[in-house]
Amino acid sequence: MKKRIYFVRHGETDCNNKNLIQGRGVNAPLNALGQQQAEAFYQHYKLVPFDKVYTSSLQRTHQSMAPLIKSGIPHEILSGFDEMDFGTMEGKAMFDANGAFVLENLFVQWRKNNGDAKVDGGESPNEVQARMKKALEVVLAEKSESNVVVCMHGRALRILMCHLMGQPISQMENFFHPNLSTSIFDYDYGTETFNPVCIASTEHLQALKVCV
Repeated sequence: MKKRIYFVRHGETDCNNKNLIQGRGVNAPLNALGQQQAEAFYQHYKLVPFDKVYTSSLQRTHQSMAPLIKSGIPHEILSGFDEMDFGTMEGKAMFDANGAFVLENLFVQWRKNNGDAKVDGGESPNEVQARMKKALEVVLAEKSESNVVVCMHGRALRILMCHLMGQPISQMENFFHPNLSTSIFDYDYGTETFNPVCIASTEHLQALKVCV
């Protein structure tokens, strides 16, 4: 018995476009390109017999899946799939006046596999992974669902990929997902393993000529 899960990053927002830190505390909507990406995803995958669409609690994931949801596919919100909370850095520019990445010191800690490192008032990768595992358990518990979509967020997806691929947190930078990219996994209930079909595919976005 298997379940196919389509893990999807939400479409572009103005925060993405302007390189602002957009975590759990920034509930930004899709911009015009993001809406086009959402429609492109729907047109490419609309014939897949999806049983349910799961999203985070943030509106950019709901809007990204709006065409699928409007087609009549059941929708369930799981806040466990929300983006990482970046605490005091929420909404701030990613780069300073000199072009330096403002979270570099934090990322150095993550690359050293310090999964407890976090911004003041924010969440650590270990904390995010723990809540995502619980949300994933909810998805897997629905054994009657054969094909589902889970629409979530960029940093959260990097952390989730480490879990699914059996990799340490230090490797999460290897799993960049452009806006509205899709990673497909088959979950085998017998072996309790996730098997990747594709990682961060943007095939459905090629007609737009813009995948990030």
